[in-house]
Amino acid sequence: MIQEEIQNWIYEIKEVDALSAKALLRVYEQLGLSAAADRLGAISSEQTNVEYASVWLWAVERNPERRESLNKIREELTAKYCSENSKDVHLTGQQVFYELSFFTEYETKYGTLQYYENIYRQLCQVEKTQRDGWYLYGLTQIKKAMKEGVFEYQAQITDLFKETFSVLRENFATLDALQRILIVAAAYEACSQKILLPYKYQGLLLEWYRVICRHERNNDQLEAAMVLMEMAKQKLEA
Repeated sequence: MIQEEIQNWIYEIKEVDALSAKALLRVYEQLGLSAAADRLGAISSEQTNVEYASVWLWAVERNPERRESLNKIREELTAKYCSENSKDVHLTGQQVFYELSFFTEYETKYGTLQYYENIYRQLCQVEKTQRDGWYLYGLTQIKKAMKEGVFEYQAQITDLFKETFSVLRENFATLDALQRILIVAAAYEACSQKILLPYKYQGLLLEWYRVICRHERNNDQLEAAMVLMEMAKQKLEA
């Protein structure tokens, strides 16, 4: 998927679901395409679901007046993840991908880092059956969002990633297309972050990548996941 194809994808998205919004964020972050910024600006004004919180965070950095609404979401998530009852919370992989990654990024940019321990605890409380491609990619987002030098939590997240990746690797062929794409995207991200050693996994990832690229992408969600995968692959190979 070359830059021209990514540009076409941006213009062709009919309804920007939450995964497409994440992919647009990644495209803007990595390629700086103005078309991605235009779509993100529209999304930040139209969407109110917490799954779009990362887009709101992006918008607040450009318009600080919008931070009040973002603070409300952060307060809700703080109560969910960091209260006395948080030990009873069991997130899905998707909630890790959308909510917990946003919460980590917010805590790093605007907080005091006091909730890193709670974030890690929530990752550990995710049921084994929910540790899927969403969860795996979410781990890379959370590690990336943490402040550099917080070695204890970064090492613990690295261990969680390796443990989860080992299980998903064994079952890769039985998973649906979206899960496979997210796993490959996460693995490329992990290689860039030195969670995985690139020389050990690039052959396997290229094999998986070629298989995935041969499959027809017949919905917006799969297209968005492919963009995330392509961005992660390009970053590693740059």
